[in-house]
Amino acid sequence: MILPAIDLQNGQSVRLYQGDFTKETIISPAPVKQAKEINAAGVYALHLVDLDGAKVGFPKNLAVIKKIRAEFTGLIEVGGGIRSLDTIETYLAMGIDRLILGSVALKDPAFTKQVLAKFGPERIVIGVDGTDGKVAVDGWLKQSEVTMATLIN
Repeated sequence: MILPAIDLQNGQSVRLYQGDFTKETIISPAPVKQAKEINAAGVYALHLVDLDGAKVGFPKNLAVIKKIRAEFTGLIEVGGGIRSLDTIETYLAMGIDRLILGSVALKDPAFTKQVLAKFGPERIVIGVDGTDGKVAVDGWLKQSEVTMATLIN
């Protein structure tokens, strides 16, 4: 399955240089149009990351993601700033197919297990990011002391 990614920052599609929020390259100022172009190319799955949300701990690009969902035909998964049941229910109600939990999996394992049990592994997945074998959190802004292997197990 091809799963192109659109990373969202300030409502635009961007790429960060080595995860540095101050070193962004704007890919498209119109991510909804970008998503439609991906669809038109015959791709029916999309990975969206709310970079601003990952940084602050709650969705910041929700309006753009909602517009993309309305225009994109196919599976959409979203990550970044998903740390509450309300956020999960909001995304699922708007038709997002799969949600990626990252920082919250490390910071609140009980919550993570609860939502996995409630919504299932088809809707909730765990994303483990890191460097040098250690888990990174909060949009890669902080490095934990927990190893990736420990979190995965």
